Amino acid sequence: MIGRFSHLGTYSQLLQSSDFYKATLGGLLALSSYIIDKGHDSVSTLGINLAIASLAINGLPIIWRALKGLFQKEVNVDELVSLAIIASIFSGEFLAAAVVSFVMVLGSLIEAATSDSARKAIAALIKISPNTAHVLINDEFCTIPITEVKTGNILLVKPGDRINDAPALAAANVGIAMGAAGTDVALETADIALMNDDISKIPFLIRLSRRMLRVIKWNIMFGLTFNTVAVFASGWGLLTPIMGAVVHNIGSVLVVLSSASLAFASENKK
Repeated sequence: MIGRFSHLGTYSQLLQSSDFYKATLGGLLALSSYIIDKGHDSVSTLGINLAIASLAINGLPIIWRALKGLFQKEVNVDELVSLAIIASIFSGEFLAAAVVSFVMVLGSLIEAATSDSARKAIAALIKISPNTAHVLINDEFCTIPITEVKTGNILLVKPGDRINDAPALAAANVGIAMGAAGTDVALETADIALMNDDISKIPFLIRLSRRMLRVIKWNIMFGLTFNTVAVFASGWGLLTPIMGAVVHNIGSVLVVLSSASLAFASENKK
């Protein structure tokens, strides 16, 4: 779903997009449905029609993208949201389905508008990625294409802290500079800066990097599982909209706490 709005870059572009005004119209229809039926014991025909109209604007594109993704064997968040929308419709909760659709579409629009800098940063990193690597083969360092590097290969790492080391740092697969005594040129060129100039920290740095990758993988698995369960629970009426928001934020807090655990990594752990 987010990919539909990947061409947007800034809030000015967001406000100029017809998709934004379509989503806003759907949100206003859902709000009107809520206001009309507020305080009544039963849902009115007008309220249901307004909710259905909101669903037609915001919900149908999500369901269509989900079906299209399944046919193309591409699974994303559209499938989960579609399940929540369809479950709400079959439960007779048309307004809930309309609200879910509006929130997801508006969220994807805002995320696409604010992620332009991240896309540019990733594109810049891709451009500066090396094409070759220096690998130790038969006690000699050889230059091979980066695509031929395999797990277990020993790569060349060059530490440095002076101006003359900058070219070496740039040529190395991993450049390590001394943060305190190093020059600005070396620090800018290097991939890693040791702030206390202690080269013995490199083993800890490697352990910390590996732990960070494990935490990232765990966070992704936990987030997908947690959100999938929450979506099904919301679709079947086990979670109210307010409780759904609370549960969503609980999952986010748990992911943040998991990431924050990296700050307590011990240098003495072997």
